[in-house]
Amino acid sequence: MTRAHAKAATPHEQEAEVDTPEDDDVAADERSDENAGAMEPPWVAQARDIAEQTREWVAANPFAALAAAVGAGFVIGRIFRR
Repeated sequence: MTRAHAKAATPHEQEAEVDTPEDDDVAADERSDENAGAMEPPWVAQARDIAEQTREWVAANPFAALAAAVGAGFVIGRIFRR
């Protein structure tokens, strides 16, 4: 249904039949989830696993994660100081 037809419909029908950008985003996300493991190289799955393990560790050790981030920031700041 085109937008011109949607304007002619009743307000209830108009809300139900007009596509929104959010609907397109959800549909694209669902398609990408269905085919997530089909064509990706092995290193992508390994990277996802490492990222998940990192999230779990940070959730379990928030203060250690904060200390590591501050320490890394300090070292990187010293390296790029000049």
